[in-house]
Amino acid sequence: MSKQITAEISIKNLLYNVKQVKKLIGKSKFCAVIKADAYGHGLTEFANALYPNVDAYAVSLESECVKLRQAGIDKEIILLTPVFTDNVERLILNKITLSVSTEEELKLIYRYAKKLGRVVKIHFALNTGMNRLGFSSESEVLNAVNYVKKHKNNLFLTGAFSHLGNAKNVKYANCQRKQFELLVRLIKEYNVNATLHLASSGGVLLGEKFLYDMVRVGIMLYGYTPYKTKKITLKKTATILAPILLSRDNVFNKRVMYGDKKCKTNSISVARIGYADGIRREKTYGVIGNACMDVSAVKKVNGNNFIISDLSLLSKKYHTITYETLVSVLKRAERIYK
Repeated sequence: MSKQITAEISIKNLLYNVKQVKKLIGKSKFCAVIKADAYGHGLTEFANALYPNVDAYAVSLESECVKLRQAGIDKEIILLTPVFTDNVERLILNKITLSVSTEEELKLIYRYAKKLGRVVKIHFALNTGMNRLGFSSESEVLNAVNYVKKHKNNLFLTGAFSHLGNAKNVKYANCQRKQFELLVRLIKEYNVNATLHLASSGGVLLGEKFLYDMVRVGIMLYGYTPYKTKKITLKKTATILAPILLSRDNVFNKRVMYGDKKCKTNSISVARIGYADGIRREKTYGVIGNACMDVSAVKKVNGNNFIISDLSLLSKKYHTITYETLVSVLKRAERIYK
């Protein structure tokens, strides 16, 4: 029996989730968000599994873009973060759609596109209230559009996007949507076929007004929703199996692992999972006492593994979101695809 933490990854459940999402998005294009190693599930494995069902992919790093191209992914890949002088050339050569937040970035892309003799597809990032990245005003968008017009032999404005800061807050989301429509008007005037995308998973759940030409779906691919909803039913794509190393009896009122807390149960098992594997040292769901770096004490397990099948339970205990827990807990696990 392996003593390595494993993550059983269900491709069947992934494709089920895609099917459920497609019921909500109608004719909108489907962009799969697979940044952060597909939220820990495996970048190229999920990209290949999703290939027949999606129109584009979204990632955050140049290394992710290159890895996808090397794996044979020939569909559109959108880089959601800004480019820099040390990666822009490789991104252009790999035919990546680049997001642009400032005129300085636009000038950088143009300089390298001209040098390489390439036409580069770009999407404008728009700041509609989250104050993260993107052009904020009509004047900024207009200046950027005019720059593209001037350098149309090397720059091709094919889309624009923004991001909802809190899709659960419908009033705030609608304010962002209205600001988005104000800014994209200038882009549509330049390129009527530009692909507009505002909704991530939370936006999809808000309904048709937020769908536009394309949606960017991340967390719902992996079986979770950003907030409670009855609009969609999903299946978890990852189950964590932490091997049981040994079990102990007669530990009631004795110290277990680090710290001075006394055990409130008579029997425990020692599982091969710790805070180096993404679970918190304290306040950990299902763990007794403080977790160690590589092992933890849990209530006695009769089988071979301590099983974590719903990472939202860990997230709730940690007072965080499932996104964070996924990328933490899956990073050191050996992935087994089913």
